[in-house]
Amino acid sequence: MPDDVRGLIVDPLREIIYDANSSLGPYSILAIDERSGKIKATIPITDQTQYFAIDEERGLLYASEDGFTDNPPGHVVLYPGTVSVIDERTNKIVDTITTAPIDPTGIGKAVTEGIVFDYLNKTLYVANGFTANILAIATRTDKITATIPTGGSNVSVDVDPARAKVYVSNYLNNAVYAIAAGGPTPWDDAKGDH
Repeated sequence: MPDDVRGLIVDPLREIIYDANSSLGPYSILAIDERSGKIKATIPITDQTQYFAIDEERGLLYASEDGFTDNPPGHVVLYPGTVSVIDERTNKIVDTITTAPIDPTGIGKAVTEGIVFDYLNKTLYVANGFTANILAIATRTDKITATIPTGGSNVSVDVDPARAKVYVSNYLNNAVYAIAAGGPTPWDDAKGDH
């Protein structure tokens, strides 16, 4: 069973719950059968994750791995922030997308946080923390198509396909940003204390 649940997502099509297991390592994602509650697979990953997105049509799970570990406390380990692309049929990682390269000074810290799949534009949006940007990733190629600066530390991201907007929470600026889905131009019409 999970030892330290940090985040989860459900694929209702395949009736699988994906659970981020452990913030202490070794890191993994559990694939749990929604009907029986039994663990179907344990998927090892490099770093801690709390955020997921699913492309139900293609059967792909995306897990953002933050790239920053302070465990044990005071022992900082840096990895690049990444998104692992997992095939739901095999529960294997089929691609890894680097989303926040390591800052060699250790000051910038590579932290990748929230992630959302825009099914209309077939695009992933990934929130980077200390690097203060949002990435747009084309899911057909797993390539970064836009880097959108936000000027602060981003945590959560979600998409409204009907309005063609991506919303990003930014805790350093006390703001929520709205970004045009499918385009690289940000604007902050939702900025303010929330």
